[in-house]
Amino acid sequence: MRPSANPEALDSGTSKKETPHFQIQGQDSAYCVPERLFQDRYLALLVFTAAGLYLQFFRSYTTLHSDEGIVLEGAERILRGQVLYRDFFSFFTPGSYYWTAFLMRVFGNSILAPRTALMIYGGLFSMLGYLLARRVSSRRASLLAVGLGLVVSLPYSFYVQHSWDSSLLALLSIYCAVRMLESSGSGCAFGTGTFTALTVLFEHSRGGALVLGLAIGFGFLMLRKTWKVSLKQLLALTVGFVWPFVLTCAYFGSKHALGAMADDWIWPLQHYSAVNRVSYGYLHLSSAQWNALHAGSWLWRVFAFFVISPVVMIALLPFLTFGILAWQALRFHQGEQRPRSAYYVLMGAGLLGLWLPVAILRADLAHLVYLMPLFAIAGAWILDGRDIPLKALRISRPVLVWYLVGSFAAFGLALFLNAAGAKNVLSTRRGLLKSADTDSAIPYIQAHVPPGQNLFVYPYQPLYYYLTATSNPTGFDFLQPGLHTAEQFHQMLTELEKQQTNVVIFTPSFRDFIAVSWPDTPLSVIAAKDPVAEYLLQHYRVCQVMNSGPAIYWFMLRMNQPCPEGAQFAR
Repeated sequence: MRPSANPEALDSGTSKKETPHFQIQGQDSAYCVPERLFQDRYLALLVFTAAGLYLQFFRSYTTLHSDEGIVLEGAERILRGQVLYRDFFSFFTPGSYYWTAFLMRVFGNSILAPRTALMIYGGLFSMLGYLLARRVSSRRASLLAVGLGLVVSLPYSFYVQHSWDSSLLALLSIYCAVRMLESSGSGCAFGTGTFTALTVLFEHSRGGALVLGLAIGFGFLMLRKTWKVSLKQLLALTVGFVWPFVLTCAYFGSKHALGAMADDWIWPLQHYSAVNRVSYGYLHLSSAQWNALHAGSWLWRVFAFFVISPVVMIALLPFLTFGILAWQALRFHQGEQRPRSAYYVLMGAGLLGLWLPVAILRADLAHLVYLMPLFAIAGAWILDGRDIPLKALRISRPVLVWYLVGSFAAFGLALFLNAAGAKNVLSTRRGLLKSADTDSAIPYIQAHVPPGQNLFVYPYQPLYYYLTATSNPTGFDFLQPGLHTAEQFHQMLTELEKQQTNVVIFTPSFRDFIAVSWPDTPLSVIAAKDPVAEYLLQHYRVCQVMNSGPAIYWFMLRMNQPCPEGAQFAR
């Protein structure tokens, strides 16, 4: 079925020079190349600016999420001269560590430097998402989709981590791949290879899946003789993909860390899934939060479902994308080979490739949200509806649009109010932050531990190292029961004893959080003795009980050290 023409579809105005580089029969005037249209370029710049300004409200807001400390503390170690994998352990690829270290070196060693980069990410997500969606969707649908994606993605998890870095690189790779279809030049081919390789170097599971998705998409188009790669493009693609790996291997080889790098990259293949599997779309809610959602009148329950219904759409989008991909691939089989169908096949294959490791390894809501800026493009296809072969969907589209706008706005408003209404000011050595919950741990640590002094935080809050500008005496930023091995626990104990670290921050109730964050952890792991905790209780005394929201922390000193004057348990 060929979609009817409309003013927005006919405004592509492609010239002979910019005619899409598809080997097809005939042309489709409904395929738009928005980069050639002043109005679309203007709108792309507008959404970039609006997204950045909106995310300004989240720049200094923190929930003190422990995962944010993994990259920040690793980047701080690099700035102090340590080498990733050789001097400290990580099962992540190196990109985010060195990128964050670069940002802090150039713009100041503050948490606000990489968080400002997140604001720019939001602008790029929206701008590139609009340009990609606009190729087959109306301006209205494209703008609405990227807007809805913005309010529920970065605001949901606005903290420094490798997932946002790799999502942006994956989006840049897919954008270059689409441009590669539309042009016979080698520049976009080089960009496709480079950004795909960088995605691997920032998040190897996502990058590897992106390689698979794009290979399937391009391979299908070549088999259907819809697109033919030139030797020049193939060479540019190969060079673009290879050079980041050559540079990475040369660097770590020069630091005598190449073997350690290979070992750490392989490590998650053997250990990550042991405790990280969750049900698809899993929400990290405590029993009290679940009870609050299901308590009250039926009217309250309907309202609560309306507010959190974007969660359902976020989880459903990849399956809808698969349906669209299958339909467009079928149209190739039926002989309808057009630029729109080629675009859908390549985009759909790339998106589903990115989704695959999430679905297999950890399909909770947070990891699906990290892909939302990319899947918002598929949302524009659905909102536009011209290429969706369901009459019922086209008839009910106005109702769907208004429902989505209302529910996403309510969900986004809740996130916005949390950030804008945060009243607790947290003065750290790495910048001024604000939070909804009180935190007494950071002020107490900064009052009693000088900058640069060794501090051991156990088991899982590496953000405290960075925010208090203290030094971790071990090669592990955190240890998680069931994830890390017994040998790694023993190695941490050996390093802790060797350094004779005086100050420890211990979370005695950490295992209470396991049921919420890692529900697949075996009961035998939870019930097993913790050798590090036992060591701390034998060699350290509790001087002060501190809190950070619902979490409790103990400020502990070695038995031969007196507690600070005025400490809660000083004696």
